[in-house]
Amino acid sequence: MIPAPGRATTLIKICGLRSANMALAAIEAGADAIGFVIEVPGSPRSLTVEKANAIAATLPPRIITIAVLSDADPAVAEQWHGTWLQLHGNENEGSVARLARRRHVIRGFRFDPDAIRRWDDCTDVNTLLIDGSAGGRGEAFHHEALAAMMPGIKPP
Repeated sequence: MIPAPGRATTLIKICGLRSANMALAAIEAGADAIGFVIEVPGSPRSLTVEKANAIAATLPPRIITIAVLSDADPAVAEQWHGTWLQLHGNENEGSVARLARRRHVIRGFRFDPDAIRRWDDCTDVNTLLIDGSAGGRGEAFHHEALAAMMPGIKPP
């Protein structure tokens, strides 16, 4: 369920869920995508890839499932049954290219104009996810600065 090119669509992704019941509740509330934090040391939301695959297998086929990784281990990424990877670590363009051979890639990072230009130019990245914090903390950034970088978008 990826929007057609040129068509503005808002998709809602709920991330960090650790059970099928939580994922189904998020879907019932309107989520289009479910993100699983996979094997991220220190994260209280982290799951094994096996557990994430098992939960994903219980979800309706229309739901986009995303493996959220930090400093992605290619072996773990290879075990993921879904088609989307969300990378939040220090992966470089070469490692992203290797991971993107079989998966769509969302590149997540803190708001930084140089990082936006870097990853926007990377043809192996399908989507940018610009965060206000190190990821998953719900911290905001100055959205006006991002809007100013986007052609055709007027800052608020």
